[in-house]
Amino acid sequence: MKVAKKQVPEEINTFIAQFDPTSQSTLWELRELIAKYAANSTELISYGVACFKTEYMLVGYGGGKGFCSLYVMDPALIKKHKDMLKPYKSSGGTVHFVPGDPLPEKLIALLVKQRVEDNHMRWLEKNQRKQAKS
Repeated sequence: MKVAKKQVPEEINTFIAQFDPTSQSTLWELRELIAKYAANSTELISYGVACFKTEYMLVGYGGGKGFCSLYVMDPALIKKHKDMLKPYKSSGGTVHFVPGDPLPEKLIALLVKQRVEDNHMRWLEKNQRKQAKS
């Protein structure tokens, strides 16, 4: 017997709409904060979560039962800021927030800006290597 795969929405609004109303509100706010601090990014759905991309994948966000998550996609960044993350559950490259609770804008801004900078530096280094080979 074939098991049906869960449909992954291809549109951000549809993605957020699949969550309960409290989580939706938190995810909309998280989306706005990410967009604010990653102004030149593109939004997409990747691996079943909403993501922002600059030169490379930047951050993602999503949720589950009782939490909303910011996927910074860099475990080293989580470790670097472990003291600031103490009030939140975090693991690997992910920070979890309680739906309906105020989001920590300064923390989110710091993480997103760092990812933007890291991605840009990675892109510059890659292009410098390409130019050196030419």
